Amino acid sequence: MSLNISAPIGVLAPLLVRAKGIADPRAANPLLGCVLLNADHDGVLTVSATGGSLALTQRVALGTAGNGGGVSDTGSAAVDAARLALVVGGLSGDTVALRLTGKTGKGIVEVKAGGSRYSLSAAEADDYPPIGGEIPAVARAVADVSTTIRGGDLARMLRETLFSVCTDENRYGLNGLLIEAAPAGDDGMPRLRIVSTDGSRLSWSEGPASEAVTLDGRKSLISRAFAAKLESLISGPDQEWTLTIGQRWISARCGDVELGGVLVEGEFPDYRMIMPAAPKRIATVNGPVLAGALKRASLMASDRNSSVRIAFAEGGLTVSAQDVKAGSVVEELAGELQGSPLSTGFNASYLLNVLSSTRAESVRLELGEPLEPVIVRVDGRTDAVFVVMPMRLD
Repeated sequence: MSLNISAPIGVLAPLLVRAKGIADPRAANPLLGCVLLNADHDGVLTVSATGGSLALTQRVALGTAGNGGGVSDTGSAAVDAARLALVVGGLSGDTVALRLTGKTGKGIVEVKAGGSRYSLSAAEADDYPPIGGEIPAVARAVADVSTTIRGGDLARMLRETLFSVCTDENRYGLNGLLIEAAPAGDDGMPRLRIVSTDGSRLSWSEGPASEAVTLDGRKSLISRAFAAKLESLISGPDQEWTLTIGQRWISARCGDVELGGVLVEGEFPDYRMIMPAAPKRIATVNGPVLAGALKRASLMASDRNSSVRIAFAEGGLTVSAQDVKAGSVVEELAGELQGSPLSTGFNASYLLNVLSSTRAESVRLELGEPLEPVIVRVDGRTDAVFVVMPMRLD
């Protein structure tokens, strides 16, 4: 039977926009640039897309025509994801009707809403690649592990680690985010940890996981694309997201939405090796105030690294930068220092990334010697750690 449905525009349009972000119109297989629509006998519409390494499945109950719902005829259709999202998103009115004409599932999808009529080419739905390729089947061949985490905690953990993932695809092991089980918290609950590094900085962030299931020590690398898409899908702090990790595949599911991704190959470095045991100096400063000073100072930095100097003293901090052609700037900030004074250089954007991702009112910088790694912590929190390598300023 031919696909024949009606759906609220406000419901269908966001699903198509998400699918468009997964589809890959540049792939050798043109079907990877399509969204797959499937309506079943229960009145459920499934909107799916896969770009090879990522896959997204979304389900919405429309009901059946006999019960006043929106599925008149069951069936499937594969349509250009970007074009269909633009068409439906631009329609006026409350409801849109989609009908596939053609006996084999290949032909034309008619889109109607109000006075608008579109005819879009449809590909053969039977030829659409399996969602996620063959990876899910391979992953299920080994023992999958699952854990559940609140949306608010998961979104924070991703936000606090995404910025420091290495963007060089040739640096295997660094171009993914490590996800692993962390030691149980003081409340005895299991915890999940996400870690990323690009060699110049490192971020780790933790959150409580489900009480019933842990990751049992398994370590896996998720891709930057999967992490970014997952963060965008989280819409509420109290949502429950179930993460399931196989040998080569990870999925994140919440209600009727499921995102899958191929795990990154490579060995993540032992990040604990660069963590100093005990700092020689500790500086405490207001986060938003430091961020403002870094932004202003970076305007006068003389290189693309936004190099700034920070002088730590008992009475506060001094942030400075200079350009031999443009001039110089000095910003004096209130702060506290435990230990002897120190002056060192930083890439301003590295510190700004930490401050913006944590949204911290107060941060603590644990310092060693001028060119030793600096640990940044959020006051009052033990679930996030950031390491920034300083710069040599001549």
